[in-house]
Amino acid sequence: MITIKNEYIVGCDIDDTLVMHTMGDILDRVLVDDPVREGCKIIVYKNNPMIRLIKEEAARGAHIIFWSAGGYQWASNVIDALGLRKQVKNAIIMTKPCSYCDDKDVKEWLSRRIYLTPDTSYKKEHV
Repeated sequence: MITIKNEYIVGCDIDDTLVMHTMGDILDRVLVDDPVREGCKIIVYKNNPMIRLIKEEAARGAHIIFWSAGGYQWASNVIDALGLRKQVKNAIIMTKPCSYCDDKDVKEWLSRRIYLTPDTSYKKEHV
């Protein structure tokens, strides 16, 4: 059993959160190893505002839990393609939970949802 010794936990979805599957800026395109078809790559597009937010949360000491309904291997491959494995030290990668057991509805204890679209103006970097 794993115990996360941190009181600052942030969950982060992969698909349509960190990366998008619809056409984006060609400069923000990333090739991800397909976990099903060996040797094949899948094109996705970075959601830079969300990626930056996650990096900031990690820098503040958050333990990040990355998940994807596409499975833990897909999530892991995306994290590698984005270069986040080296940048986000306190993290877990897993399949998206399919259910939860709790006496309270998730909206009662996890009311803070954060989502930034790729075109969100969020601390844009200027070169």
